[in-house]
Amino acid sequence: MTRKIGNNIFFLDFMQTEAVSGKTVPAEYEIYLCDRMSNPVSDVQTLIADKTGEPQDRVTKLRFTLKSLEFDGNAAYYLHVVDKETGVIMEHIEFSVKIAFANDFDF
Repeated sequence: MTRKIGNNIFFLDFMQTEAVSGKTVPAEYEIYLCDRMSNPVSDVQTLIADKTGEPQDRVTKLRFTLKSLEFDGNAAYYLHVVDKETGVIMEHIEFSVKIAFANDFDF
């Protein structure tokens, strides 16, 4: 599956796969997009995985904003999902960033 970002502001849905109960405890994650050197290129959002309901009730939509940088449309960027307590990267998901229009225009 190709994951492409085409705007400076984008939304992603996150699914908490298991409900909190018994052996499954709540967790907190920091999520951000970074370049290949792990430098953040977006703001950092916090996801609190503490839901106990049905699967459809355990989806969280987060809004991200890219930093004012030049993005290489051919480069890989990575979404990092980091356990806030341990600092361990739980997910490292590749994305491409192709912004159609730059923020500045030459007139």
